[in-house]
Amino acid sequence: MRYPLYFLIFFHIIFFNSVKAQSDIYEYHRRKDKLEHIGKCDSNVILIVGKKKSEIVGKFADSLIYEKLPGKNRWNVVGIYKDNFIYKNHPFRNRRVCIGKYIDGFIYKKGRQKENWTLVGKYSECTAGAAYLLLIFNNYETDLGFLPLFL
Repeated sequence: MRYPLYFLIFFHIIFFNSVKAQSDIYEYHRRKDKLEHIGKCDSNVILIVGKKKSEIVGKFADSLIYEKLPGKNRWNVVGIYKDNFIYKNHPFRNRRVCIGKYIDGFIYKKGRQKENWTLVGKYSECTAGAAYLLLIFNNYETDLGFLPLFL
């Protein structure tokens, strides 16, 4: 039985557009001047790749970013991403503070001056993963770059 060409093209578009690929998250080391693979972002879950096993550290939905709390299936909202900017919840006030931006696959941390941006990482296709990566590394600056919470 032969299928018309338009049916095969339609099937090809539907099948291959429904399959989601994993996105990789990289950390930029200033001293080494290279990118290091630290995680993946797949179907709204953010995985940090460790030496022995991978660990789910966050998830994202509807522009909100959640971190995993200890315990069974408990999540906490830590930030939001929209319009190429990343916002973090302020610890004391009921508002969000801009901490960075993501443009063309690169993640930048906001500096102390108004237009001062520092490169902290790279992502492929997964903006929420990039935003969460920046949230993790925001307060952990060292002379090697940024240290994540899990090291």
